[in-house]
Amino acid sequence: MTRNASLGRLLSVVLVLLVTVGSMQTVGVAVAETTTVGVGETAGVEGGTLDGEPGETATVVVWTDARDVGGYQATVAFDPSVLRVRSVEGTDDFETPVVNVDDEGSVTFNQLREGGVDGPALAELTFEFVGAGGTQTTARLVGSETKLADPTGVELGVDVYGDVTFRVVEPTPTVTPEPTPAPTSTPVPSPTATPEATATPEPTPTRTPVSEPSRPSSGGGGSGSANSGGADASSEPEISVTQRRGGVLVDVQRGSTATSFSVDLPRSVESSGVGVLRLDWETQSATNRYTITVSTFETAESVPELAAAEPLAYVSVTPDGIESTAVDTATVRFVVDEETLTDRDDLTVSLWRYDGSWHRLETTELGDGRYAATTPGFSTFAVAVDPASTPTPTPAPERTPTRESPQSQTPVSASPPEPTPAVAEPGMETPASALDDVANTAVDTSAEPAGAVGGPSAVLVTLVVGLLVTVSALRLLRR
Repeated sequence: MTRNASLGRLLSVVLVLLVTVGSMQTVGVAVAETTTVGVGETAGVEGGTLDGEPGETATVVVWTDARDVGGYQATVAFDPSVLRVRSVEGTDDFETPVVNVDDEGSVTFNQLREGGVDGPALAELTFEFVGAGGTQTTARLVGSETKLADPTGVELGVDVYGDVTFRVVEPTPTVTPEPTPAPTSTPVPSPTATPEATATPEPTPTRTPVSEPSRPSSGGGGSGSANSGGADASSEPEISVTQRRGGVLVDVQRGSTATSFSVDLPRSVESSGVGVLRLDWETQSATNRYTITVSTFETAESVPELAAAEPLAYVSVTPDGIESTAVDTATVRFVVDEETLTDRDDLTVSLWRYDGSWHRLETTELGDGRYAATTPGFSTFAVAVDPASTPTPTPAPERTPTRESPQSQTPVSASPPEPTPAVAEPGMETPASALDDVANTAVDTSAEPAGAVGGPSAVLVTLVVGLLVTVSALRLLRR
């Protein structure tokens, strides 16, 4: 009995140990599945406090322990009276992101990459201490605006958002040591030697040179410096272009200091042999910072297909932070590859703009497949070839048949020849029966059309009449 009780207690202890170990493994798995986006002095280090004097800078790293990360967006909030953003740079895992700094005390940045990466460092943020000594602020990741995604665009969940503290310290006063005065030595007077008398030389006359007139200085006739009338370089607008999937992002800073802007775009902004080369625009907007996204597509997206012409590609120019109506005028320069225009030499390339319906813009050919079109604002555009104009065939004039008049026939004179009196030779007689047969021979002229003059029938009639006259004459001679 005692042995069985001991064995039961031993089994109970083993079961308790198994349950405990299983619980610890479950807790370990749960901890491993927690995803963190942190911020610290180095990747993988969360939180902490960074001290600095006014004017000094400090750099922190935004990182995550998530797996298969293909893109991110993050927002860090802070007190603008204590910190100021100096720069946002890329890391070995992600290139320099697209950045938007809010003067109210936040910085938002995002970036994509090809393929996923595990536990990447997302970006490096450099801040400047601008507060008074003794002030501090916590730079924290805003959860609602901080997201991760895999290479296919599927969002990854985030459980923990980190922060780090920046503290401004009083500058260390620099103590200037007072100089120790050196002992002053009392000078010992030295005997003064009496100089010997020297002969005074006679002055040699010198020739007074005649001054030549100076040459006029070469150069311009105006005055002033190279910066006269120009703006301070620190107040000029700053434009940067960042590559994005399917296009580029144009970031304009200090945009309120100018009214005309130009930016050259990389040839990577291209689709179906059509590429956007340059944007020029004018605006009177007082917006200090805004972005413009330029993308190209093979087919229309969110707008109807262009039906009035043959579209080669579609271009989307979308401003963010500034209304499209704030753009007074803009010029889009684009290029079409020669292969794309094969068998289309007789067609015209033009740019169309969609603003509720498609409108053709005035397009100028610049040569080498390059074109430029002026638009009243940004929108979705289509690069297209106008349909060939089919000439309307001119019908040949119908030939009005003219009634041919019968050929004029020259009438043949039907005057009978004068009869030649026949002389009967001796021993020869003209049988009367033969003459009678000839005289009685019927001449059928019914086949001759009525009113016909001349022709074979008239000749035949003339011969018959002549023959009858001859026969009659012969009869008279016989009597």
